[in-house]
Amino acid sequence: MSAKDHTAKNDAPPQSRALTNAATHGSVRRRDLWRYPVPVMRGLIELAKARRALPRVRGSDIGDFNARAEAAQQGSLRLSSDAAHAVVDRIAVIIVNAARLVPWRSDCLVQAIAAQNWLTAEGLASQIEVGLPPDNGNDFAPHAWLICGGRVVTGGDVRDFNVLLGSSEAQNR
Repeated sequence: MSAKDHTAKNDAPPQSRALTNAATHGSVRRRDLWRYPVPVMRGLIELAKARRALPRVRGSDIGDFNARAEAAQQGSLRLSSDAAHAVVDRIAVIIVNAARLVPWRSDCLVQAIAAQNWLTAEGLASQIEVGLPPDNGNDFAPHAWLICGGRVVTGGDVRDFNVLLGSSEAQNR
């Protein structure tokens, strides 16, 4: 893919993308995080819990995490509502930016688990997905991200990734 193709692809309006990235289209900006000390502290706690659990996580656990998140969805927040989108945006921005503040590695899977736990507590279903970039050669470099209501919560731009673990809906995009 040429640099021109990549730039044109990233300049597409959010509504034309199959998935939008909640962390970059969120209602809370990174520079404003200091105004929200309680949610930021919650994000740090969720990251710590996810990092502590990481050594025990296996690939087969991803399906269990997704099933638990799906079962916990409540009727109070519908994914189509503006309130739900605001919650997803806030959690996305806080988790992604709080991960930069902690003294331990909080890579993609830690962020996805932390954000999924938080969204589950808010009554919103989400799906952790793990995939590979399309042209990874001989390198095995899996990447994890979290999807909630068709939006990427953590993990960045994942449109070109081939899904290995996660929802069956991802196979259709």
